[in-house]
Amino acid sequence: MNLLTLFLTFLQIGAFSFGGGYASLPLIELEIITKRNWLTHETFAELLAIVEMTPGPIAVNTATFIGFKVGGVGGAALATLGVVTVPVILMLILATIAFRFLKTPLVQDLMNGLRPGIVALILYSAFSIGKVALTGWGPVIISLVGLAILARTKLHPAWLLVAAAFGGILFL
Repeated sequence: MNLLTLFLTFLQIGAFSFGGGYASLPLIELEIITKRNWLTHETFAELLAIVEMTPGPIAVNTATFIGFKVGGVGGAALATLGVVTVPVILMLILATIAFRFLKTPLVQDLMNGLRPGIVALILYSAFSIGKVALTGWGPVIISLVGLAILARTKLHPAWLLVAAAFGGILFL
């Protein structure tokens, strides 16, 4: 693995990741685990737990951590640069024209079509990570209780992570 390959891989991930960090996870998983064997599923799941606790965008944090894991400090910098380059360029272009066309029927239809696709990507990520993370009844119960709390309260997700960590210490 060379640093150029790392940069180009995350450039591609950044170019085709729509819908935020969670929606990019299936593409990251495909490129990093399946195609390139840079990480295992277990390491990826552990990395995502760290990424969730770290401030910042999910895709950027994931790129930084994976880049560091496979290429050191230079790898972290290049993976991060790769994953943000295309979105930053697109945002600059779209910001200049967005308000002119945002309410047009074509753009509204496009957005209405993208939303369900993004939901599918997020659900796939949850399923894929769940296969690795939910290894017994304890993690399943912690996950379900956490989901119920988030669905029924306005609890900040950071507090859920703290509670889940303590739940892991106490019960697992």
